[in-house]
Amino acid sequence: MSGVLAGKWIMSANINAAKMNAVVLCAVSSLTFVLPALGADGTELASDPRRKCGVTLEILEQRMDPVIKRGDAGTEGIEHGIEGGVVLKQGSTYHLFTTELSGREWVNTRIAHWTSENRLNWSRRSTVFESSGDFTGKDVRASLWAMPLAYDDLARRWNLFYVAYRSKPNDDTGWYINHDGRVFRAVSEVKGRDGVAGPYRDVGGVLQPGPQSQPWEGLQGSDSFHIYQVGNRWMAFYGSAQTQLVPKPNPALAKWNVGLAEAEAIGGPWKRRPKGNPIFANAENPVVTRLPSGRYVAIFDALCDKPLFIGYADSRDGIQWSQPAYLELRQSKGFWAREIRTPLGLIKESDGSYSLFYTGYHCQDPLLQPGQIPEEGTKPPFPCLGFVSVRLVASP
Repeated sequence: MSGVLAGKWIMSANINAAKMNAVVLCAVSSLTFVLPALGADGTELASDPRRKCGVTLEILEQRMDPVIKRGDAGTEGIEHGIEGGVVLKQGSTYHLFTTELSGREWVNTRIAHWTSENRLNWSRRSTVFESSGDFTGKDVRASLWAMPLAYDDLARRWNLFYVAYRSKPNDDTGWYINHDGRVFRAVSEVKGRDGVAGPYRDVGGVLQPGPQSQPWEGLQGSDSFHIYQVGNRWMAFYGSAQTQLVPKPNPALAKWNVGLAEAEAIGGPWKRRPKGNPIFANAENPVVTRLPSGRYVAIFDALCDKPLFIGYADSRDGIQWSQPAYLELRQSKGFWAREIRTPLGLIKESDGSYSLFYTGYHCQDPLLQPGQIPEEGTKPPFPCLGFVSVRLVASP
């Protein structure tokens, strides 16, 4: 789940949002934006051991309208939009697995499957899982959030990962709408790559808060899990945030960060890497693509004071990652999004370009402040799905 997304719109008024904001100002250098490297304690390193990003994303065509928005066929019953998840392409079909905000905002959710043959027209296919919506803090599956899929060649099955939270009202001690996050795995009951549509069967948890949690993790628990393969083992970016207020969180670690976990088998046991975490600060939900050259590229939600930024970084081995760089979408007249939220996939097309899918807030939606309640007769923001065509240029 996009923690800053939720925290920005529904955090109780009695919580000091400034303490929990992950906003930083990115330095501008031409069309590439670089943040300083941070150590494991969240402080800026005296020298930066990471190299600059070895790839550049350049906009080829920026689509002006969203491709899934409020009122489209299939959005009936989706009260507050779609957010997070992944878009992947199987044959000629695009598959979207995303979280639908179906009731109480950020609590009642559905993980849904959509498909498209042309990126423009989408059809809702199924509800994969639905949360309980429990608002007492007792149910670990009160709110469910989609994460990327991975194909297990050994078992010839698609694996769907998702985050489950407890939910209850916020109070003066912290942000509890989504807390104690745990990562679960589900496996398609249909063998082969054509089984991407499922149905999916739960097979248990893979990562949760506990004694192995690292100092930068907090009340939110494990808030994301984005898996990819490196040789014969599996890696995953996982995220967390110190959304507690009592005891006072470490200001260097209160923002949303992501680190790496690893396992020899897709089902685990999964272990947090003991050194080097967090990999990225001021970031959420990296989705990893492997290029034909073998290089890895991660795109992620850039939590900085630039509403149309999308972050990205590259790695030669899937473990050591470059400094982040940032793609800024054009604020041209008529562009639908006033704020980009979560990138959902970077898909190579037959002409060599890449489709970069993302969610974002529509310009026509009301702009609310933390703790503000929409006026009677108005609707809160509705995250939509958009995409941009980009060129990927890689250095030697």
